[in-house]
Amino acid sequence: MDLSAFWQFFKPITKSSSGVNKKLKDSGKIAVLLKYFHQDRILARVHLPSDTNEYNSAIISADREHKTFDLDELTPEEGNPLLLKDHHVTINAQVRGISVHFEAELKHSKTSSGVALHTFHFPKVVEYLQRRSFFRAKLSAGNPISFSGIHPDTRKRITGNLTDISIQGIGATIYYNGQIYRGEKFKSCRLTLPNHETISLSIEVKQVKKIKTNSQFHIGCIFSEIDSNARKKIERMIRTIERKQLRSKKKR
Repeated sequence: MDLSAFWQFFKPITKSSSGVNKKLKDSGKIAVLLKYFHQDRILARVHLPSDTNEYNSAIISADREHKTFDLDELTPEEGNPLLLKDHHVTINAQVRGISVHFEAELKHSKTSSGVALHTFHFPKVVEYLQRRSFFRAKLSAGNPISFSGIHPDTRKRITGNLTDISIQGIGATIYYNGQIYRGEKFKSCRLTLPNHETISLSIEVKQVKKIKTNSQFHIGCIFSEIDSNARKKIERMIRTIERKQLRSKKKR
């Protein structure tokens, strides 16, 4: 499942601007979700019934056939013997912009070379909170982020500058002597940041609008393929922009 399919998997919710809790019960979809925990190296915040402390861990594998997943040892390590007594955890995490919460029962634990590994049954229900919209950072001409890509059919080069960016996608003004259509996927695209650092990714066009001339368009896109390092760079950049904008509003 690529990233665009992932966002379709968690269909947008529009009932509230602050977000709405939804429940995921299908074991196949839960297996996909747990796979992303491992693939993206997502930090799992673990709570135990008998303890008020929060522990960190990571899901390192998921077995769809047997409906189990493996949780790495807890940090701090004092949580591991408590887990063996409780046989139950509550896990919270952020998975590609979606807040995820679920409970799971311990199946068994083992220790190898002094490192604990805990195997759990799939959760019966996963609750997730998806925001109505993601913070979309508006970009100024003073700190441009350039965009370049290759059209999938004509193989002609497309260039332009971003107008905004979120953890889900981008808006950009591009130059291309041809037609751009909604639903087209552009692979091997590149963003060049103001510090000359580059990010490689793939996008799917969701909105297209011609502006000024036939060779200039504004496009709205979602990320269809992006690796974890690139996504982390984007998340850090968005947080920085968001903080600057909040400080600017407070000064007014």
